[in-house]
Amino acid sequence: MKNGTLHKYQVVDWELNFEGAKSKTYNNKTTCQMPTKHSLGYKKLVRRKNGAALFGAWCALIQVLSRHPMKREGYCTVDGKQDSRPYTAEDLEILTDLSASIFKELMQTCTDKEVAWLRIPEGYYKDTTGDQEDTTVPLHSDLDSDLDSDLDSDLDRHKLSLDDKQIADRLGKIIQTKKNIKIDGHKISAWSKDIAKLRKDGIDQLRMASALDWYELHIGEQYIPVIESGSSFREKFIKLESAIERSSQRGQQKQRNIGEYPEDIRPKVL
Repeated sequence: MKNGTLHKYQVVDWELNFEGAKSKTYNNKTTCQMPTKHSLGYKKLVRRKNGAALFGAWCALIQVLSRHPMKREGYCTVDGKQDSRPYTAEDLEILTDLSASIFKELMQTCTDKEVAWLRIPEGYYKDTTGDQEDTTVPLHSDLDSDLDSDLDSDLDRHKLSLDDKQIADRLGKIIQTKKNIKIDGHKISAWSKDIAKLRKDGIDQLRMASALDWYELHIGEQYIPVIESGSSFREKFIKLESAIERSSQRGQQKQRNIGEYPEDIRPKVL
């Protein structure tokens, strides 16, 4: 930090990497999830002189941010809201009992483009004299960025990003695992275009990721849309969300039925 400025940071792709379909409904989380992939960013982090300590501080930071109330978006602030006061390294030391100096190094390292696990939100500055910066490289991504460039002309404003291929890759892994269908890199690249088109339709990638979380748990069940490609994911996305909504309503109805009677007068089976 320079001149006492409090920098504001945000974890890249928080909802995609650190929330699940259920955890997003919890106002207070007591556990957190993390990607298991050891990406290029991970390797460049842990191979530093203090790599092990930095990764430990990263895990502690994710735990702290996971304790924020919903809706969590990965902002490193005292209550997780974008406009709130940023955490200082000293704050994080108090919360985790890890050295403030490690957190200072972590913030600098993770905003570096080689790691890119943190970003400076748009409208904030990396330092008091530097240019405005908005780093949006996807977290834990080793995906090939050399995607086909022959998108339809109306997709010029919604060019393929690593996020699109990450969603397509996730869909491919679900289908390959659950349906035993081989999915190669060419299909993933083609499906990425369908994801970009779905994004152009107004469906953001966090919404897609949330739907995939649910689909992975319920694929093959009755009344669940059959999705076996990027194009069918795009064509049936609204039907998939409708299935998610029906499932949620059934769950709520079941909860109401269970709670109809006080415990002491609930009918008992003889």
